Amino acid sequence: MLRVDAGCSPGLSFGHLYRALTVARVLQDHCQTEFIFLCNDDADCVRVLEATGYTYELVPSGVSIAQDVQCTLKTARSKRVDWLYFDLPYTSYPHSIFVDLSLLGIQTFYVDDATFAVPPVKIYSN
Repeated sequence: MLRVDAGCSPGLSFGHLYRALTVARVLQDHCQTEFIFLCNDDADCVRVLEATGYTYELVPSGVSIAQDVQCTLKTARSKRVDWLYFDLPYTSYPHSIFVDLSLLGIQTFYVDDATFAVPPVKIYSN
């Protein structure tokens, strides 16, 4: 599962999504991996995802970080995810989610700046 947000709203851009789309193409071309995107429901983000043809689910707009975490965990469980690619622009996202994911047997690849607090993940790329 690739967890990214994108859009034209303040605080968002498309860098996270385009980086994840590149990873998705490589996974699909070289590993024949099945995956799903979990993204915010910004109309511009949805438009880009629809153009790719990739499967996606949406996190409703206006939810709190805690609700976002629960949505991410719920989707990861229901889709039987074994890896989570995580690339979000939020510095307040709690690192405890990665412990919860690990307890579910889900490995995490964390991309982006963690504000000098490296999260407990399998792979970290800054």
